[in-house]
Amino acid sequence: MSATLMPSRSYLDRLEAAAGSTKHNQPQVTGARAQIETDPHTWARALFPKQTRQPFVGRHDQMWSWFWQMAPGIAPDPFIAIWPRGGGKSTNAQVGITSLGAREIRRYGLYVSGTQPQADKHVQSVAALLGSPALARYYPLLAERAVNKYGASKGWRRDRLRTALGFTLEGVGLDVSVRGFKDEDVRPDFIVLDDIDARHDSPHMVRKKIETITESILPTGSDDCAIIVVQNRV
Repeated sequence: MSATLMPSRSYLDRLEAAAGSTKHNQPQVTGARAQIETDPHTWARALFPKQTRQPFVGRHDQMWSWFWQMAPGIAPDPFIAIWPRGGGKSTNAQVGITSLGAREIRRYGLYVSGTQPQADKHVQSVAALLGSPALARYYPLLAERAVNKYGASKGWRRDRLRTALGFTLEGVGLDVSVRGFKDEDVRPDFIVLDDIDARHDSPHMVRKKIETITESILPTGSDDCAIIVVQNRV
């Protein structure tokens, strides 16, 4: 059985310990978060108005419902989004997985793309979201980098993010040697497959990617692993 990392203390307890806040601040933090977490549209537009300024249409509602209905310890059905170019697939996926970290629904994920540079780019896009001032106001530990006892950044690289809240995201390119993935003995509890297909892939390359995904990537997931696939129409 794979281990699933669950928070041992409440978010507010850890926030108080990290920031030195007093208990009379907790109702304010709780109330502010409760107001924006009433539904995914409110949450996304309160924290990331630039990324979600376009009106949601049916496909966006379906993706966000999938994110918002997810629960710890339960593996949802995979979500497959094959959208036209410019439809906001990657942006909504990246904001969506940020919401999983903010609400402590998932803790450790893989962002898988056809090449390592593509995966790194997606990870850095999520890093930019974590640097949002609005996110820092509501979820300060998610916006902070994890550091070791000497104050040095702990696991924050171009291909890997690790926050003070314990949320970790790792970029994986199908063009590099794929290894087993764990974060402190915890297996990935969500996997994003984004831009894994390319227009000029040969039949041999397609088979190789399928083998890597099915034999090396997906088996690393935890028992409650959530899988989302986003891809342009090729």
